[in-house]
This record gives sequence, C-alpha cells and structure tokens, in this order.
Amino acid sequence: MNATTTTRTQRALKSLAVALAAFTYSGAVIYGDVMFISVMQAAFPAGILGDLALAGAVMTAVSAITLPIALHYWLSPGLQFIGGVAFWVADIIVLALNSILAFAIATGQPNPLQAWADLSPATPMLAVLGWGLIFLLDPSHKLRHAQAELEADLIDIHADQLRDAARGSSVRATITSGAQDIAAQVATALGNIGRIESPNGRAAFASDVPTPRRPAHGTGPADSLTED
Repeated sequence: MNATTTTRTQRALKSLAVALAAFTYSGAVIYGDVMFISVMQAAFPAGILGDLALAGAVMTAVSAITLPIALHYWLSPGLQFIGGVAFWVADIIVLALNSILAFAIATGQPNPLQAWADLSPATPMLAVLGWGLIFLLDPSHKLRHAQAELEADLIDIHADQLRDAARGSSVRATITSGAQDIAAQVATALGNIGRIESPNGRAAFASDVPTPRRPAHGTGPADSLTED
C-alpha cells in the first residue's frame, strides 16, 4: 500500500468518524429535547398555538446542534468565541436537567430537581439570550459601532468649529454691515411715508398741508376753496 492510498484511506476514515460523531451528538441532543417536550407537552395549547410552542421548545436542541458548527466556522477569537463556548455548555446542562426532570416525573419518583421544575418551562429563552449575545459580540457589530462613534465625534468637532467661526471678527463685521444696510433701508422707507408735493414745490408731510373746508349747504364753489 503506497502513501497515496494510505492518505485516501485516512481521509475516508476521518470523514466516517466525523459523520458518526455528528450523528451520535445529534441523537443525544434530540433525546434531551424530546424529554423536555414530554414534560411540557401537557401545557401546550391546542391548535396552531400548540404547534408554535412545540417549534419553540425544540430551539434548545437546534442551538446545541448549531453551536459546534458556529464555533468551528463562524465565531471569532476573543469574547465571541468564549461566549459561544459558555452558551454551548449551558445549553447541554439545560438539556441534561430537563432529561432528569422528565424521567422523575414519568416514573413517579421523588423529584430531585424541584427548583429546576419551576425554571424548566423557560428553557427556550436560553437560545434567545445566547444567540443574542453572540450577535452582539460579532466583529461586524463592533465595526458598525466604531463607525457610528467616529461619525458622532466628527459631528461634534464640526459643531465646535462652527461656533468658533461664528464668534470671529470677520463674521461679526459681515453681520454688522448687513444690519447697517437693513437699518438704512428701513429708515429710508419710514422717511418716505406720507410725503407729498407742497404748492411751493418742496416735499412736505401730508399732515402739514392745510385741509380745505367742505362746502356748506347752499354756498357756491368759491366758498368751498376757502382755507382756515
């Protein structure tokens, strides 16, 4: 048997071992979740709500099967990987506790996990907490946070520069010049209000020009032009 044949044989045996390990691992996980479902099934509502509850109950098993793959191909070194390992260990412990509780209930033996019996219905919430933390610890999430923090810092710097520029002498001179132009326009407009041409050709305010009397009843046109 040459080296090439040996290498191929080793690869085939490795693939077989990985497949058998995955099958064994999945079967044990399914066993633990079936035991949990046997405890919870009596509390499931009827109809579609019961189906949804059953789907939620198997999420603990789905997490236990998915986590080794995620640890191998997805989770980054550091906090995310450590969090994934802690989540996986907690998931397996919960499956074991549910199995012990289900066996005690089914056989009528004294329950050694009475305190766990009150917490067992919340088992699927472990998947919510664990996967939520893994997503929060993902490097892409950290990158988005860093970009958002940088953008916020740049906005603060820009706002500070605008405030400093607004206090500058050049901006203040521009504002003063504009205000003077507006004041001059308003003053000119106010000075022209009510101005008329007087008989001598000079400009005068309407209030300074004598008002003719109204003609009295029975008087002629000459009387109507008499001034005070």
